[in-house]
Amino acid sequence: MPLPNLAGRLRGRRAQALLALGAFFLVLAVLVFVDPRTARFAPVCPLHLTTGLHCPGCGTGRALHALVHGELGRALRLNVLAVATIPVFLVLALRAALRPEQRLPVPPLWLRIALYALLAFFLVVRNLPFEPFASWAPK
Repeated sequence: MPLPNLAGRLRGRRAQALLALGAFFLVLAVLVFVDPRTARFAPVCPLHLTTGLHCPGCGTGRALHALVHGELGRALRLNVLAVATIPVFLVLALRAALRPEQRLPVPPLWLRIALYALLAFFLVVRNLPFEPFASWAPK
């Protein structure tokens, strides 16, 4: 059995991280000029389309659009979870790009469960029809 090509794997990991970062910044560059509220090619949430409920990702495109235009408050109102996730994504992707030989740690089970619970909580709470939770739905 041949030994795995370590150099190739490291180049691949770095390339994946750089690709993810490039895609993220490309989306931000597009959102400088394109408003997802009026663009015909903007993605539509299938959950919202079929049920009227807002998933944890609903409003992310509009939140990113608000961010690139310097409207942090509006971005947080549209999707606080997506905005809070951006620094985490950037740190992890930069770490993978700059140090591909260091594997990213696998989060412990309790943390993964907590993150899924947070997503479920956010899904439920942002769809409640009364304040203060009704204001969590993207508008």
